Formats: sequence, structure tokens, C-alpha cells
Amino acid sequence: MLANNWRSFYRRQRIFGLIAGMAPTSEDRPDEVVVRRAEDREAIAALQQLRPIDREVLMLSAWEELTGPQIASALGISVAAAEQRLHRAKERYAHKLWPLSVAGSRDLTFENEGGN
Repeated sequence: MLANNWRSFYRRQRIFGLIAGMAPTSEDRPDEVVVRRAEDREAIAALQQLRPIDREVLMLSAWEELTGPQIASALGISVAAAEQRLHRAKERYAHKLWPLSVAGSRDLTFENEGGN
């Protein structure tokens, strides 16, 4: 329970930081703000197109910052299954977000995977 409270606190602090970073500043050019907001809408739309299990595993990884073993525990599955689901969900998300640039590409890398 203490770990959940700490994670919730940390997540709220991170959200406030992200929101502050999203707000346009006097240094931002209007065209940069428009592009950033359009990219945010595209990312959300791509996420919403995924199956619920793919969204869940991505949110546990990205939003909650859980590791493979922690995701496995949260979902009640093996670590291997959790890591495979996460990898496949990332691939599906990438294909939804960038359908032309990753079509047919199996060499996708993400921050959390360290290029594996």
C-alpha cells in the first residue's frame, strides 16, 4: 500500500511537470504549439485504437513506470508473457501512430527496451 501511495504521489508530480511543460511559453512559436498539439492528438488517437489489453500493458509501462515483472504481477501472468505483451503492444502502437514509416519494419526500439 505504501508503494502504491508513493507511486501515485510520484505520478501526480510528474503529471504537473508534464502539464507545465505542455503550456506554451513566450518563447514558443505559434506554429510549434500547433504542431505539438496535433502530435498529442495523434498519439492519443493511436492509443485509443488499440485493444484494451494493449492499452493496459502500455499504460502500466509508460504511465505507471512498471517493469516487466511488476506488470506480470499486476496482470497475474508470467514475466515472459508480460514482456511479450508489452513488446507486441509497442509494435501495434507504433504501427497505428506511424503506419507508413514502420510498415513491414520489425526493428523497432523503445527507450525502456534499451534497443533490444
